[in-house]
Amino acid sequence: MKIYPDIRRVAALTVGLFSLVFASAASAGIHTWRFSEAFSNSDGSIQFVELVDQGTGGFETGVGNGTLSSTLQTYILAEGAVAAPTNGRHYLIATQSFADLPGAPVPDAIIPLSNIPFFSAAADVLGFSFSPGLTVTGAPTNGTDSVHVSYSGLVAVGQSVAVNSPTNYGGATGSVNASPGLSGPARILSMSGQWFQNRGPLVDIPNNGGAGACAAFIGQPRPAPASVSDGCVNNFIPQNGGIPAAAQAISVTGGSPANFSIVNNAAFGQVGGPANRATVPVVGIPTVIQLASQFSLQGPALTTVLNGGGPASFQANAWSNDPGQAARVGANFTWCPPGGACTGGTGTTFGALGAQIKYTGGANAFGGTMGMMLRNTGVVSIRLENTLATMTPRVLHQLVGGTTNPTYSPQMGGGGYANHRLITLAAGPIHNSYSVGLPCTTGFGQVPAPAGCGVITAQGPFLFSAPGSMNEDWGMPWTTGTVLVQNIAGNPGDGATTFSVHGSDNRTGAGAGQITMVAGATTERTPSSNHFAALEVVTMTFAPAATPALSAPAILALVSLMVLAGGYMVRRRFVPTH
Repeated sequence: MKIYPDIRRVAALTVGLFSLVFASAASAGIHTWRFSEAFSNSDGSIQFVELVDQGTGGFETGVGNGTLSSTLQTYILAEGAVAAPTNGRHYLIATQSFADLPGAPVPDAIIPLSNIPFFSAAADVLGFSFSPGLTVTGAPTNGTDSVHVSYSGLVAVGQSVAVNSPTNYGGATGSVNASPGLSGPARILSMSGQWFQNRGPLVDIPNNGGAGACAAFIGQPRPAPASVSDGCVNNFIPQNGGIPAAAQAISVTGGSPANFSIVNNAAFGQVGGPANRATVPVVGIPTVIQLASQFSLQGPALTTVLNGGGPASFQANAWSNDPGQAARVGANFTWCPPGGACTGGTGTTFGALGAQIKYTGGANAFGGTMGMMLRNTGVVSIRLENTLATMTPRVLHQLVGGTTNPTYSPQMGGGGYANHRLITLAAGPIHNSYSVGLPCTTGFGQVPAPAGCGVITAQGPFLFSAPGSMNEDWGMPWTTGTVLVQNIAGNPGDGATTFSVHGSDNRTGAGAGQITMVAGATTERTPSSNHFAALEVVTMTFAPAATPALSAPAILALVSLMVLAGGYMVRRRFVPTH
């Protein structure tokens, strides 16, 4: 009977030996890994920890099965063994929001969302399996610097602060910028809505039925309420909606306001050309009769004036963080073309060209740069005085676009701070007279009526070609604040204009909800010296993706864009050559 306790002791000893052997096997190849770098942004949502094999054997392949710990969290890696040799190699463990940043090398292991933030930059002790702990005190959180550890053999001999330089096991290295306004865990959302573009108070490009009055006006079929986010600005709204976008997932980072970019430079588009030619009347502008458009549009496309590229970029405090706004001196400013120096305030002297653009910061100081592009042609028909027969005005048909413009002509509003270009308008034929079969009896702020009115049905004989002219345009970036654009009165028929519109940011901390951004622009016409204002509005609605990211059926993208009272096809008084 006494044998049983001995058997039990032998069995226990055997189990203990197996346990020791198993534990030794599991932990083998992980003893000489040490901390080399630690990084965190201000809220701990973007972090990485980098290890380095300080040993000389080269067979510490078990790093992918180690345990990473801090005073806040413990995380057991499950990436498995790495290939030998390991000596001198680095192993990068990071949050997904770090991996999403431009310039970030691919992490070897991703810290789960449930373990974020992983460590406290203020004070913490990091541990990794059998490695000595790393004490972190007052680590930088400016989004660019990190803690670097130096070694003599396996012994740490010092810490320093320098620009982050994460390196993964494959040897890929880089540097990231997670400065305030760029932080936060990434979320994949879908956008909805549509993009509108108008030139002049009544001209809808590319002519989806013309522009109509907002719901507040009598006879308007659109349901109330109509607002800026619906495409209603300065009393007008496109009749048949805007321009749809291709399916695209949007990665949103940061707390509220969450930052995002649109990386597909042809996300939004509508085909034009002769097959889609449409002619609509223009009422409310004494010098413009009609527009015959076959424009095609796409965007966001080039975010510089004529070439270059890059995604549309939106972020908090964009006035100081966005490279497209490098010359901007503050969130609030008043700018007068051509040089920016204004000689007076609102309602006084505006500068050399009689125009001013004023920006006032709004919710979350959110904004950025995004270029919208126009291609193909339109014909603007303009009423001219006939000094020989004042009751019989002449008509000029001027081609806009075509070979006189770049392949894609960028619209100035929203593209950057003090965005500038010169664009040539072609010469056009002048006819002795014109008539419309059915005159429009309504004016500014009302839907053209009756149906079919205002379009030229006949014209007199050709007289001569008017010379070409030029637009000089200036534009400003997107903001959730308020934009005020003013121009003093120009030639007869072109009165003073004052347009104001404000954006809003109604998204949650997760980035869902609606944001409306506005932008301003102004134009000087040569040689007629007309000057006129422009406003643009872009509205985006974000919602959680219904299916996994990058699943095309789940992603419907939009942007709503309306441009008012500007461009190369409004407010021109032409004087025949003598």
